[in-house]
Amino acid sequence: MIIKINGITSNTITLTPGTYTSGDDLAHEIETEINADLSLNSNDAAVKWIDEGDSGHFEITSALWGSNSKVEIGSEPSSSAHAALGFANGVSTDGKDVAGTINNEAAIGVGQILTGKDGNATTAGLKLKITLTPDMVIEGPEGRITLTKGYAATISTKLNNYTDPETGILSSRSKSLQKQIDNLKDQIDSMEAMLTQRRQDLYDEYTAMEEALGKLQSQQSMLSMFSGNSSSSSNSLSNIGSQSSSSSGS
Repeated sequence: MIIKINGITSNTITLTPGTYTSGDDLAHEIETEINADLSLNSNDAAVKWIDEGDSGHFEITSALWGSNSKVEIGSEPSSSAHAALGFANGVSTDGKDVAGTINNEAAIGVGQILTGKDGNATTAGLKLKITLTPDMVIEGPEGRITLTKGYAATISTKLNNYTDPETGILSSRSKSLQKQIDNLKDQIDSMEAMLTQRRQDLYDEYTAMEEALGKLQSQQSMLSMFSGNSSSSSNSLSNIGSQSSSSSGS
């Protein structure tokens, strides 16, 4: 027979010639040959004989769990016991991923692994391996677990308290220091602006004083010239008067 397990097709499965006294013995031989097939690439399967009294049937189950678990019987090779073993009219049922909630919070199932969704208040990222068989499933909670954080998780939480970029202690202190630096920079900028304005005011005052001093010096020069001209005129008048007197005397 040819079998397809989890999407991988086997070579022709050949059973060891012999006499099998029970369905269990034959099931064991079928399982051994399937799992020895190199083409299946370790996609193992379990084969079980289901005894129904006067008859029975074989049940082949993939070792893989979840929706990717599939078992299909291929076309019947020539001169085979395909039909005699009951595989001609076999029914294939795909596997299903585990489904459920953890602590009443949504979870995602892949194979046997049930993982709490991101954003859950108490179970985000929590992974549980579910080994219940369908007949073990009951209404309501299937069981209770107690979660205890190990040293690594505790250290990780502590480190996260310090290093979280939004709420971590280091981030908060860094933001506080940056705020102080920004405040000091604002003060420095304000003081530099005041000094610049004061420098400009002093320059304007100095320029005004220079202009005023220049005007005073100009006025002083004019007054000195005026005073010098007045003295010359007075002397000239005095000399003229003296000469007139001398002329009258002679």
